[in-house]
Amino acid sequence: MPARPGAAVVVIQHLAPEHESNMAEIISRHTEMPVEQAANGMQVERDHVYVIPPGVSLQITSGTLCVSEPKAARWARLPVDLFFRSLAEDLEQQSVCIVLSGTGTDGTLGLRAIKEKGGLTIVQDPKEAAYDGMPRSAIGTAAVDLVLAVRDMPEAIRNYFSQPYVNGRTTGLPPGERLEDVLDRDLAAGEDRYLPKARTWPADSIVPESQRMAAPDEPTDTVIFVVDDDEATRNAWRSLLQDKGFPVRAFATAEAFLDAYEPGTPGCLVTDVVLPGMNGLELQSRLREIGATIPVIVATAHQELRIAARAVLAGAIEVADLKSLYEELTPREQEIMALIVQGCANKEVGFRLGISQRTVEGHRAQIMRKMKAHSFADLVRMGEALDIARDTARRP
Repeated sequence: MPARPGAAVVVIQHLAPEHESNMAEIISRHTEMPVEQAANGMQVERDHVYVIPPGVSLQITSGTLCVSEPKAARWARLPVDLFFRSLAEDLEQQSVCIVLSGTGTDGTLGLRAIKEKGGLTIVQDPKEAAYDGMPRSAIGTAAVDLVLAVRDMPEAIRNYFSQPYVNGRTTGLPPGERLEDVLDRDLAAGEDRYLPKARTWPADSIVPESQRMAAPDEPTDTVIFVVDDDEATRNAWRSLLQDKGFPVRAFATAEAFLDAYEPGTPGCLVTDVVLPGMNGLELQSRLREIGATIPVIVATAHQELRIAARAVLAGAIEVADLKSLYEELTPREQEIMALIVQGCANKEVGFRLGISQRTVEGHRAQIMRKMKAHSFADLVRMGEALDIARDTARRP
């Protein structure tokens, strides 16, 4: 890392309580940044390195490190997940997480949390990792932005923090204020300078000019196809994209798009999920059937269709088929699958459910077979599509 990367670095290790860590001393030999062991109440400063002490849990809140006694049993502790989750909540898009060499799945759920908050997620290339368990588990979430060799990570981080989306240097954005706060205040005052004229949009859906896609350097033949039954939405997409120099063709139904579309035409498809007649997911399936390779972006404001949207991202099988497979599992198998998707190891699953580890392994094999999952990563993506971890957490 450069001497002044413009960010703080926090190093989380798996350390036994009785283990005396020399990590701070070791790191200090390889950087000009100050390196110190994290302490409770320590204010995080840019261009400093902080190392987790042995046998503790570490989180960050309002830019302050919080050191505490671990609550989970020693074998069930996930210090990387715990810190990543707190980082996601505290810094949102200004957070960057890196999963390095290690065994197990720690870091996987925390990485997903950072991705959901708009941060950057990086994983060490498993080919160069001494232990590839943690990198491969993280990659299996499909929430990883970059898989890199360690030597390439500093440049990627530097590039990320130079983006207006991250550093807040957006046109017209007052220093120290978040875009969301400015929009809320302007909307309350009746100002609409950020809003498309075709329709009044909720504040959290608006992207300012400085954060939108860059215009092509030269005129392009690439066509952006938009399928949405709402005329105002089509007009908003057309205005945004044409303003950036992209040719746009908009359609009210999937059937109208298919009638006009010529496979092989360079471009991209943006479609809603809920459409009259053929819906967005069926349209995507139809394109696969005819051999069309056009990239598809599914954009929807219908919260009740979260499962469908997740399934599109998880890609592999239709939602109805996935739900049908899941319903074939026994209640015990559904419990075990939910815990596995949450990142619990077989031993922890057994401990929580009061059964032996061998019994868990037997159930897990049955779950893989019934769900037609080819790998653990497949099973995690299926669980994400079904949202079973969230549903399980809601149960009393």
